[in-house]
Amino acid sequence: MEKKSNLETVVREGVSSNFELGSELFEVAIDSFLEGIIKDIPIVKILIGFYKGVLGIREANQIKKIMLFFSQLHSGILNQSEKLNFIKKFDEDSDFRQKVTNHIMILNDRFIEDEKSIYFANLLAAHLKGLITYNEYFEISLILETCQMKVFNMLEEFASITPPFIGSNIGEGYVIEQSPFGSLLISSGLIISNNGKFGTATVNFYGVCFYYYAMKAKFDITRTEIKSLTPPYYTLYESS
Repeated sequence: MEKKSNLETVVREGVSSNFELGSELFEVAIDSFLEGIIKDIPIVKILIGFYKGVLGIREANQIKKIMLFFSQLHSGILNQSEKLNFIKKFDEDSDFRQKVTNHIMILNDRFIEDEKSIYFANLLAAHLKGLITYNEYFEISLILETCQMKVFNMLEEFASITPPFIGSNIGEGYVIEQSPFGSLLISSGLIISNNGKFGTATVNFYGVCFYYYAMKAKFDITRTEIKSLTPPYYTLYESS
């Protein structure tokens, strides 16, 4: 078996080792979370070694987000078979191993909000379950990185209407371009802006995937059902 880098070892052990610390990690302050049981977890020791034992606020925060990410994968969202399938491919495919490792480590480093590491783990779980392709997982997670958290609050609003994900159904005269933070939602990549007569917007396939898989961890909803829940772009246009 090809020798793995320290960071590749962190990813492999993070998926294969059985631990769940999510609720604890959210409540622990950055300057103290490496004390006690946390520092004795093997992958935490590897990460501390990676920083050569010099841990400032930034380094401690990165380790916390990485641990939140892996802890979420052990919160019950993946079964043992799905974990083993990932480990098998990770061990056998060096290109896959490198790109997955880089993606996990770099994005968790860039996130400011802890919640994004949870959403990121949920997206990986959706991929490992075959609900989204690797390219979709990769692209949606890049959207996650750039979005402000207000965008996800607005996505909740779109999901709560009947039928869901169509901006004009939020209320009479609702125009997403004129709503508070509407430009954030449109530029996120989760919304298709309709500049036609109604001037509203619909949530696209990535947005519906993000809502159910990343935000809600509802993996019982199939890919086919996600597609059926995604409004077609033309629904906001009147017949001529």
